[in-house]
Amino acid sequence: MIEWRTACAYDFNINLGKSGKFAKRFLSEDEYKRILETYADADIKRNWESLKLMMELFRKYQEEVAQQLGFEFNKLEAVYAMEYFNTHNHK
Repeated sequence: MIEWRTACAYDFNINLGKSGKFAKRFLSEDEYKRILETYADADIKRNWESLKLMMELFRKYQEEVAQQLGFEFNKLEAVYAMEYFNTHNHK
């Protein structure tokens, strides 16, 4: 979703490289730091926190991409997914 969002911002006139290896060039420092926070270590609590952040970022970027490309975004489905996560994760 990061790649789609970035490509939309540049009218698909950029190359983010294989697996988005050049995406950092097109992200703000804050965005890049938040994405790095989605990588967790062996601590189970941090793994859950990272997954939650990943879901939040995905939703944000998904909404932006849908709007830019004229797709319908099912907000209710996104809310239900987060509710499910919040009630079923092991904090």
